[in-house]
Order: sequence, then structure tokens, then C-alpha cells
Amino acid sequence: MEQIDIVKINAEIAKMQAEIMKLFEESLKFREEQLKIRKESRWYEIVIAISATMAIIAFAKLFL
Repeated sequence: MEQIDIVKINAEIAKMQAEIMKLFEESLKFREEQLKIRKESRWYEIVIAISATMAIIAFAKLFL
């Protein structure tokens, strides 16, 4: 009976290790996505600033 318990425990350990690896891979994926979003958000601010500047210049050329 002890041998059967040991086999069951080893099977549970293997299952838990597989789940841990899956979670680790998912966390790496989320980290990569986070880094991508941070890079994109920097460009977003620059584009908004340039667009606002160009709008002010266009407004000034039209009415001044």
C-alpha cells in the first residue's frame, strides 16, 4: 500500500511541476507584453505632442 501512495504522490508532484512551468511561461509572456506596451506608450506621447504643435502652427498660419 505504501508503494501505491508513493506513486500517487510522485504523480501529483509531476502535475504540480507542470503547472508551475505553465504559470512561469505565462508570466514571461505578460512581461514581454508589458514591455511592448511601455515602448508604445512613449511613442504615443511624442505623437500627441507633435500633433498638438502642428495644430498650433496651422492655426497660427491661418489666422495670423
